[in-house]
Amino acid sequence: MNYKNKKIEIVYPSDLIDNMENIPSKHVCPCSVLLDNKEIGGIFISCPSQDIEYFQILPSSPPQPHIKYRMFDFEKQIFVIEIWMQFNQNPERFLKMHLNPHDPKVKKLLKLAAKSKMISFLFYNPDTEQLSTAITGINDDETDWFVRNYKLSAKLKSAQKYYLILAEKVSEKILNPDRIYNYFPHKKPGFFIKDGGEQVMLQDVS
Repeated sequence: MNYKNKKIEIVYPSDLIDNMENIPSKHVCPCSVLLDNKEIGGIFISCPSQDIEYFQILPSSPPQPHIKYRMFDFEKQIFVIEIWMQFNQNPERFLKMHLNPHDPKVKKLLKLAAKSKMISFLFYNPDTEQLSTAITGINDDETDWFVRNYKLSAKLKSAQKYYLILAEKVSEKILNPDRIYNYFPHKKPGFFIKDGGEQVMLQDVS
């Protein structure tokens, strides 16, 4: 992940901060943050202490794993997004996250990432209530992936039941050293900056 040398101020939707403890452990959901008055799409990651230690994620130093974005499908009808974060080289340790591109909130995340060419990852430890935020740029190939899959997702109908079936099938291929985090569907629009109304600044991130 790439960071500026100077301190950067990140603003969060207050609705997201107020509801962090309600997002189940080892689940993820889309959101956004404000960086220099620019809305950046993000993924909130509820990561318990055991995995925080396993991946060596330090609140004082946002992680910089290698990231890979993938899209799985069943007969071009049902789709699952899988994002890989590689935290270790030897042995390899991956945090793999599933997102539902049939969900309007995920569609919004894809659109924001394609537009801003940036994405944020919010690592929340429900055991200690600590939040560590990482902002990373998206290269040209990754931007193409976000643009292509936003256009695809925009055409998809809601398919929560069938999405869960495909996501479970994909999860069966996860290797033992890896950790899989499932998608958490919710109805709160305020997890995105421009929908959430009130905003809050928690910390400076370098």
